[in-house]
Parts: sequence; structure tokens; C-alpha cells
Amino acid sequence: MFLTSLSVCLNLRVLACFTPAALHGLHLCVHAFPSVCPRRYVPFLADIFNIVPLSLEEWQLVLLWSLPVILLDEVLKLFARIFMTNDVKPKRD
Repeated sequence: MFLTSLSVCLNLRVLACFTPAALHGLHLCVHAFPSVCPRRYVPFLADIFNIVPLSLEEWQLVLLWSLPVILLDEVLKLFARIFMTNDVKPKRD
């Protein structure tokens, strides 16, 4: 959610990479990856969390349900960029 709202209002062309907001998003991504991946790739953890591979039909359902959400999100971000009253412009020295 944080990265979506960041991408609506600001982007890396406007927001420097080492601002608190960008570092917070990076922190969330860096800490989520090592906590999720072992559940999939360590066999006894996969058994504990009951993780199984998806079939082709299940992947089709994932795409069927996720693509409209992704497209809607992108359209909403486009409208937000168009209709934002306080445009964020990069500073020019």
C-alpha cells in the first residue's frame, strides 16, 4: 500500500532515493523477502504452512482476478496524477 501511494504522488525522479519515505519502502521490501521466501523453499516450512505448487488452471484464475485490479489501480493513479491540485515538481537549482 505504501509503495502504491508513493507512486501516485511522487516517483524516484522527484523523490531522492535516500529520503525517509523511500528508505521506509525499501526497508519494507528488504525485510519482507527473507521472511516469505523460506516458507516456500525450505521443505519443512512449506509443509508447516501447507504450501503447494499451483496448477495451470489456478494460475489462470490468479491472472483473471488480479489483472482487472492492477488495471484499475493504474487508471486511478493516472487520474490522480492528472487531477492533483498540488503538483510535485522536481527542484531545479
